[in-house]
Amino acid sequence: MLAQRSSLLALAALLALPSAASAVGTWTSQDFVRLSVSWKTDNGKAVLATAFKLTQTVVAAKTSDGATCSTNFEQDPTQVECPVRNAASGIVDITVQSPVACADSFGHRVSEGQILVDQQPIVSGNLCGPATGRPTSSPASARAAART
Repeated sequence: MLAQRSSLLALAALLALPSAASAVGTWTSQDFVRLSVSWKTDNGKAVLATAFKLTQTVVAAKTSDGATCSTNFEQDPTQVECPVRNAASGIVDITVQSPVACADSFGHRVSEGQILVDQQPIVSGNLCGPATGRPTSSPASARAAART
């Protein structure tokens, strides 16, 4: 009886923990140039900024509350940093110069004070593949893969 109760308590404790997958952000797009990125912090704590590394050059970005993001972040045209108002999640609309691939994932970091901390990647929320007419990789990423 005691062993069964301990097992039930252990199972209940595991179920109470948030899953790692629940912290993953996603992005969606109709044309793969104008992207809507829904992000979350891995630990659920509020932050002051969020940053992304995309697979194409970022032209412009803005948070859902209207804040303009910094493009060419860290002198990298594929990176963007956005101020957030002490939030643990949000939405950023990003425009890129060339279409990203349907299944691309993007690097994600958030500010915890002065330091940017790596988060789980932002994954595609798009339906991709031959049946959808949306290839899983762009011509640029296919060329890069062929060079390796």
